[in-house]
Amino acid sequence: MPGHTGQDLYRQAKTCIPGGAQLLSRRPEMFLPENWPAYYSRAKGARVWDLDGNMYSSFAIQHKDAQAASTLFTQLMLEKGFLATKAFNTTFAHQDQVIEEYLQAAEQTFGAVTRALDRGTVRDLLKGPVAHAGFARLN
Repeated sequence: MPGHTGQDLYRQAKTCIPGGAQLLSRRPEMFLPENWPAYYSRAKGARVWDLDGNMYSSFAIQHKDAQAASTLFTQLMLEKGFLATKAFNTTFAHQDQVIEEYLQAAEQTFGAVTRALDRGTVRDLLKGPVAHAGFARLN
C-alpha cells in the first residue's frame, strides 16, 4: 500500500479487527507501542523490510525434520564463527559490521540447509546428535 506507514495501517486495522491483531492475546500496545505490528513490504533471505524502510532479520524452519535442520543451521554457523540458535538478539554492543557479517553467514547457511532439506541429507551432514527441543532432564 504505497504511501502508508505501518502505524497508518495498524490504526486502520484497529477500526475493524478487535485489538488490531488477529489474536486478542497479542495486544501490540502492551509490548512496543508505535512500532508494532510491522507490515512488511519485501523480504530476501532472512531479512524483511517494513513499510517504513526498516530492515529486520527473522526466520523459522518449518519442515517435518525442523529440529535436525535447526541443529544443522547451528553447526554450520559455528563453522563460520558464530554461535547461533533459532534466534539472534542484537544489542548495542554489536557493531553494524558484525550484524552484517552474521546476516550474510545466516543467508549462506540457510541456502545450505535448504539444499540439504531438498536432498534429504540433513541428518547425514550432522556431526553429532540432533539438539534437544525444550527443557528435559538428561539424567
